[in-house]
Amino acid sequence: MTVYTDKFIFYHVPKTGGMWLVRNLPKMVSGVREGGANTKKGKYIPHHLVPDGKPPIFSFCFFRHPLDWYRSIFTYKNTRRNWRVLEEENDYFYKIGVNEDDFNRFIEKLFKVHPEGFCTSLFKEFESVDFIGKYENLMEDLKKALTMAGEDFTFDNLGRPDNVSDKSVVAEYNKKNKKMVEKADKYIIDKYYS
Repeated sequence: MTVYTDKFIFYHVPKTGGMWLVRNLPKMVSGVREGGANTKKGKYIPHHLVPDGKPPIFSFCFFRHPLDWYRSIFTYKNTRRNWRVLEEENDYFYKIGVNEDDFNRFIEKLFKVHPEGFCTSLFKEFESVDFIGKYENLMEDLKKALTMAGEDFTFDNLGRPDNVSDKSVVAEYNKKNKKMVEKADKYIIDKYYS
């Protein structure tokens, strides 16, 4: 999904605070329009990219630390939706057979399909943007992005992004899986979180 004005385009990378941004950007800046999302083989592809890989206007997105991203996607899938419903929605995670109620089994199955690290594969699709903010610094990095884009903006009456996941869903790594994620997603961790 994209949100854009005449000055910027925001690419929503799943589970990085993007839905909060999509809801709130129209309150912050004027002239906000919403674009669609394209998928290709289960990956999110920014669809406004020009042939050289760069958008014609300032572009930004947000990443999230991979260890937290996997927890978030797991709790989201187990909170907001029933895995069985996802089959009807043609959900990528369901299609590749990682629908699990146990977090560590989910991680093990996902990394059998994506040994290179799912986050690394997903996030690399967006590295050509002008600014990559971090979910962990969402408000501060959003201010930076809008300033860099030359937008006039206001943060009046916005509250912090809400987490819609059920806190009772357990998503704690065992030692083996934590090491596997840190090794597989080393590129993203080192480049954006070191």
